[in-house]
Amino acid sequence: LLPAVVFASVSTRWVSAWNMDFNCPPTRFQDKAAVVPIEGKDDQFLPVLVSQAPDINKEIEVAIIVMHGAPREQELYFEDMIRVAKGTRMEDKTLVLAPGFPWKDCSAEQWLEGLSRRRT
Repeated sequence: LLPAVVFASVSTRWVSAWNMDFNCPPTRFQDKAAVVPIEGKDDQFLPVLVSQAPDINKEIEVAIIVMHGAPREQELYFEDMIRVAKGTRMEDKTLVLAPGFPWKDCSAEQWLEGLSRRRT
């Protein structure tokens, strides 16, 4: 049931998101911002939004990696998948991860702006 709901939610956003953009730092989910360092590449990273910090003591049963289209609106798609997890009452057991693919300069410091600790 979950994969069908996920696909339906993602596919409905394609047309409405054309006027969106990549935001650095994220405008609505600053507390969910994290970076994934690219091994062997100094100062290069993948900006991501993550629903919760991975914790070895948590029982994560579902991981949703949110892929978005050309409009690069990761926040919109991330929000949709959070709603899906809440709607299935599996929010605590679901990890939602939305990578960003910036087309403009964005440093790790800018991406993590406002966070008191570095999330990786």
